Amino acid sequence: MDPNAPLTDQQRTAVTQARAVFANTLPPFQRAADTLDERARFPDPGVLPEDIALRIEIAPPSPSPHPLLDSRLLKKPERVPVFFYTHRGDHPAKDTDRAHTRVIFLVHGGGNVVFHPTFPLYAEFYVQLLRGIAAHTGNAPCVIAAPCYRLATVPEHVFPAAVQDLVAAYDYVLSQGYDVSNVFLAGDSAGGSHALVLAHLLLQSGRPAPPGIVAIAPYSIQVHDQLSEHAKAQLDKDVLSLSVYDAMGAAYVGNSGVSRTDPFISSAYLPFSESWPRTLILVGTSDLLIDASREVEKRLNAVNAPVELIEYTDRPHAFWMLPHIFPENIQDTVKRMTQFIFRERELKL
Repeated sequence: MDPNAPLTDQQRTAVTQARAVFANTLPPFQRAADTLDERARFPDPGVLPEDIALRIEIAPPSPSPHPLLDSRLLKKPERVPVFFYTHRGDHPAKDTDRAHTRVIFLVHGGGNVVFHPTFPLYAEFYVQLLRGIAAHTGNAPCVIAAPCYRLATVPEHVFPAAVQDLVAAYDYVLSQGYDVSNVFLAGDSAGGSHALVLAHLLLQSGRPAPPGIVAIAPYSIQVHDQLSEHAKAQLDKDVLSLSVYDAMGAAYVGNSGVSRTDPFISSAYLPFSESWPRTLILVGTSDLLIDASREVEKRLNAVNAPVELIEYTDRPHAFWMLPHIFPENIQDTVKRMTQFIFRERELKL
């Protein structure tokens, strides 16, 4: 099926049902903070298929705060669980040749208030991505490194706790023998925005920067009166309502006092430069947050940085987590990510 084909009646009905489920289950977000043990929890036996291996490693806190982050806002540094997903294929999952292993540093979404690297729908997406890479590259060695950063469900974990955790996790991954030229940042929704923010911090701090970034529907520009007319027209088409997005944004900013248009909050406002890594953006045209994707593309084009924006007609936010509704879009996303990450192999997909 064409990933840009108009929605069928069944898909429209399923999107409406998904919207009702999200509306009834997401807010409120305030709850007890997860402990390190809870964030490092292993999925139940049988959750992952036999061709996928998973290991968990704990990254130490970053040795020093990032110079661009306001030291007055920094949270207590904590250790960060990192979930390493691999495909068993021809290359053992133990990553013996890490210098030649592609790493997808994949930051999960959830508006900074929900989800986890082993949340079933994320695990399913990771499985499809690893299987797609294995099939299209002849089992080229690849690992997904998914950090479990702190969620903004308590005042102690609001911005910039998540950013601090992601810097620590990235530093740890590079310390494990992976070559930075093979490490790609990726993320969806809030994770997509985090991936962009992380890239900026890496470039500005002199840390080794990745060669590329994949941002799936980055969650950014959380200011209602700045929504484009196109975005406003999606109010009844997206799976999440504007009030839910607003609640997520408010929770992430929390008591920090930082504006929602601050570049570290809303990544579309980052000061991009021509040295920016090549970037792939994937988003649906029925996504209330589509303005962020288009703004990032516009700003990167303005500084002649390599960027490609793919828009899926009528697809809402979180389409990549709805395999029962949008299998063709997930397959296309996997294919494009594979092409992007293994570009020099000239894959014939």
